[in-house]
Amino acid sequence: MKDTLSNILLHPVRMRIIQALIGGESTAQQIGDALPEVPQATLYRHLSKLLSAGAIAVREERQVRGAVEKVYGLPNDLDDNVSSEMETAPKESQFKFIFMYMMNLLGEFERYIGQETINMKEDGLGFRRASVYATNEEYGEYVQTCSEAMHMLLENKPAPGRTLRTIASMAIPQAKQGK
Repeated sequence: MKDTLSNILLHPVRMRIIQALIGGESTAQQIGDALPEVPQATLYRHLSKLLSAGAIAVREERQVRGAVEKVYGLPNDLDDNVSSEMETAPKESQFKFIFMYMMNLLGEFERYIGQETINMKEDGLGFRRASVYATNEEYGEYVQTCSEAMHMLLENKPAPGRTLRTIASMAIPQAKQGK
């Protein structure tokens, strides 16, 4: 399989690194703290692959006790690049990318329910599915509203009383009938 940007992102560990960087910047140590099950050598190998593919960027370099510590973030055009690549990718690659997206969500759910105690309502677990009729303009307004709400939350930093949650979204147009 060719090393396209979307193929680079298909790996579950790399996908989780990207998710850890959504809405902010982090050092390798901070990313490792967010992904404690990933060995340090594996984390650095995946960071290197993401960096060389342009899926992440070094935002800052700091001197820390004689070593250079890198602060990673997402490039501003990552969504556009992946979307553009997905539009021209073969159907098999498009399917694999969406499949990995869903498997990543299932993995997060599995980690959540694997805890000793959970309270789905109190923790805010939820999922919804709705089929709606909307013009392109109405749908565009909906997407804009959701995007604005998400950006407000993405600016939040960890603080007492705040819980880290994954919010996922996917819109699938229905197959056209009769053609």
